[in-house]
Amino acid sequence: MEGNQRPLSDFISSIEQVDAPVEIPDQDGQKPQKKKNNSFIIIVSVLLVLIVGVGIYYFFTSKPEEEEIQNNALVEEPINVSEYTDIELGDYEGLTVEVSEGNQEEGLVNGIVTFKKEMGEKEYEYMKIVNKKVLITDKQLKDFEDTRKDIVAKNINAKWLTAGEHYLFLTSSAGTPVYNPLMIIKGVVYPNADYTFAVLSLANNQEYTKADKESDNYQIFVYSIKGENIINLKSVGGNLIIDLGLLEEESKKCEKEIPNYWISYDAECLKKIFKDGKYDSIAKQQADELINHFSIK
Repeated sequence: MEGNQRPLSDFISSIEQVDAPVEIPDQDGQKPQKKKNNSFIIIVSVLLVLIVGVGIYYFFTSKPEEEEIQNNALVEEPINVSEYTDIELGDYEGLTVEVSEGNQEEGLVNGIVTFKKEMGEKEYEYMKIVNKKVLITDKQLKDFEDTRKDIVAKNINAKWLTAGEHYLFLTSSAGTPVYNPLMIIKGVVYPNADYTFAVLSLANNQEYTKADKESDNYQIFVYSIKGENIINLKSVGGNLIIDLGLLEEESKKCEKEIPNYWISYDAECLKKIFKDGKYDSIAKQQADELINHFSIK
């Protein structure tokens, strides 16, 4: 070496060493990759969980409140039928209403108000109201007055009772059921009405009533007058043995065989049984319940 020259090792040792990032090759020998940061994924996941949780909470807490608001609106808003009758009900909850359109050629009255209350699957109680002001023909007005007289007199022999209602109340031209009025239900009072006439009838919805423990074979009707209105209430069907408590031996006694049909009842035989009054109490209770469902002011 010449006099002023330094060894190469001195230059190398004097250079400051700098740490460089170390790349770790993967096990498969692929190109080395940098270590990933999972913080972003964790934050997004937490936010998604919070959003879903808030949505579920809102769904379960707000839905009952919305249903309650809707139900209150239905209950609080009275049904306006003042164009056809001046009668107001004490409670409209659970009731639907229809107003007949009438058909002059078929003798059907326009403006009959019908309230309906569902009591079970395809089972309904009915309230029909005819106000004198909706009647337009002389025959309709005469029928109205004749029906009023029968209700005031509690005429169990009125011919229209075999149809369950006077033809004045019909809202369609379809065939009507056949009924046999068995007894006047005593002591029934329709609060806020002028007159009340309650009847228990053998219900021949078919041509003949079935005398058994399964079929609906009677119904209760309440006829009433308030001012210039005639009111007709009709119960759901019931079974004389199961729902009214008719003794089975009495039921057997009044059975009547109908050729080519089932075993039916002899209405005159049942009238004699009901005449002694032992079924008055339960019949009155059922008539009172019917009236309570259609209370008037």
